[in-house]
Amino acid sequence: MGILSIVFCWWHFVSLIGIILGIITLIMAHKEMTVYRAHPDRYSLGSLNNVKTGRTCAIIGLTISIIIFVFVLLLIVGLIATLPFWGMIE
Repeated sequence: MGILSIVFCWWHFVSLIGIILGIITLIMAHKEMTVYRAHPDRYSLGSLNNVKTGRTCAIIGLTISIIIFVFVLLLIVGLIATLPFWGMIE
């Protein structure tokens, strides 16, 4: 899911999916790290590395998704705000 949050972060409204997937992945990674701290003998090193990698991908995807969503939202608001002035430009 962390990788999918990176995949879905590049388009404006689809970046909402990236934001949602990133948040879900961070919650899941936090729960797994809590379980790991309570019972480290149940996990292998590879499993722990997978959780850390998923968490890192989720942070990257979430950050890019939020930046792109805010940028495009500000762009749309700016275009709408300048609509009355478009007729004045020659």
